[in-house]
Amino acid sequence: MRNLKNGFTLLELLTAMAVATILLMVAVPSYHQQQQRAQLSAAASRLYSDIYQTRAEAIRRGTDELNIYFFVQPDWCYRITDRSDSECSGCNALCDVAGDGRSRGMSRQDLPLVKLTEVTYQGSELGIQRQRSGMAAGHVLFQVDSQQLMVKSSGYGRVRICEPGTGSEPC
Repeated sequence: MRNLKNGFTLLELLTAMAVATILLMVAVPSYHQQQQRAQLSAAASRLYSDIYQTRAEAIRRGTDELNIYFFVQPDWCYRITDRSDSECSGCNALCDVAGDGRSRGMSRQDLPLVKLTEVTYQGSELGIQRQRSGMAAGHVLFQVDSQQLMVKSSGYGRVRICEPGTGSEPC
């Protein structure tokens, strides 16, 4: 007779599979929610950074020609350019600076879980002024499911990220 003490019983194998399934059911939604939050935060942080870099570039060049154009439909993007809004008319248009042929900005392709749901700048254009670091007042709202982050600018050049509907930083 052979000794079968070195193997697993069917009951042990089913118990291990049940425990693994329960752990996966808890971990997968948590991971997905963390991924959504990370992409939402990345979108807001990148726009915040791009606004400050564009303002610094406008001061360095001594120009009021730099703008950030926002396009919401069908897929969102924003572009940083010194071209007019008729030249920079969408996500696929050439929206470069000083004719260098390089697009600057971000799009849904970079962060596929994020939606750009609201832009309050007149003409969907954030104009950057070199004098006194001024810019248009308004905001951009990014969203993933029920989570939202807003990048808001004042007419005096202050930019901040806040979360609508919470007390963390009033919007």
